[in-house]
Amino acid sequence: MLRLLCFALPLLYWPEFVEVSNTPRWIALSLFIPLFFLRADFKWTTAHSFGTAWLALAGLSLLWTPSLLDGILIWWHFILLGLVFCVGSSLDERQIKSCVLWFAAGMVLNGFLAVAQFQGFEGIKQTVIPAGTFANKNFLAEAALVAFVGCLVLRRWILAGFLLPALILPFSKGVLVALGVILIFWIWQRSRLGAGLIAVCLVAGVSFYLISPDAGRGSLSDRLAFYPNTVAMVLDKPWGQGIGAYWSVYPLYHDAFVETTDDGYRFDSRPRTAHNDLLTLTSETGILGFLLLSGFVIVTLWRSKNELQYVVLAFLAQGVFNFPLYLPTAAFLAALCAGYISCHRSKFCRL
Repeated sequence: MLRLLCFALPLLYWPEFVEVSNTPRWIALSLFIPLFFLRADFKWTTAHSFGTAWLALAGLSLLWTPSLLDGILIWWHFILLGLVFCVGSSLDERQIKSCVLWFAAGMVLNGFLAVAQFQGFEGIKQTVIPAGTFANKNFLAEAALVAFVGCLVLRRWILAGFLLPALILPFSKGVLVALGVILIFWIWQRSRLGAGLIAVCLVAGVSFYLISPDAGRGSLSDRLAFYPNTVAMVLDKPWGQGIGAYWSVYPLYHDAFVETTDDGYRFDSRPRTAHNDLLTLTSETGILGFLLLSGFVIVTLWRSKNELQYVVLAFLAQGVFNFPLYLPTAAFLAALCAGYISCHRSKFCRL
């Protein structure tokens, strides 16, 4: 049943919802993950302790969040991801491989759909094309990246090749930078020269974009305002604004350090997150939340010989520029793999 959920999750789409892709996926996780958790048999680790402590802190912050209903919803999403982590820590090697590959198969179908959309197919509503069933092309690329890295880890080269349309066609700059970072880490273990060449190409590409006329407007300029203004939130309330509060409180800080452009903040549009997962969660759960999350990541990945760590690293790299932790697809696979790593640190030891 779990592998069926892994396959179906990237394909769920219901046009009756405002968020046509995210909402039905969160509903599916809400229905099935608690059932899988009740059947899970796993060993409690230090990572579980850090994660549980952070969830408890986030729940406590509901007492002072200015948007209680938003906070409850976001808190539930993180509880679900925590349960996914626990389910992942109960899987054996065969089961985690199966989950990664079935998730990738669902993403391959999205890639085929993205090709059709790129050619003009309009049968599925989208906001930013080509997006498969994800409505937004960046969401498609984020999920495709973790699936692609998972296939590389498992040496499923053909399946990884079929994922390229979903990964490349959206041309999500944040995802492509994250892909470059992960390839550098992955190839470094095999060829220092190859990793160095990719690093040079990545730096050159980013530098070229930064000096281009497009660099001064659009999403980059928005982020350059979101980041320092989010730091202002933390400085103002080091204990955190409260889980789920970002959307509600950003208007109070939209020009705290840097004035946000009209594209990033106006009467009818404001950011839901800082487009950086760690900054967003630090602003909502404070310095203590930052320390607990950092501890969770460190104890999960530190000195791990498990190559599935690259799936988790790919997810974390995307979170520097985007907000994959707030979406139910890439976050699902990353949490599943992180849970497995926490209890099987020496598996996939092929470096």
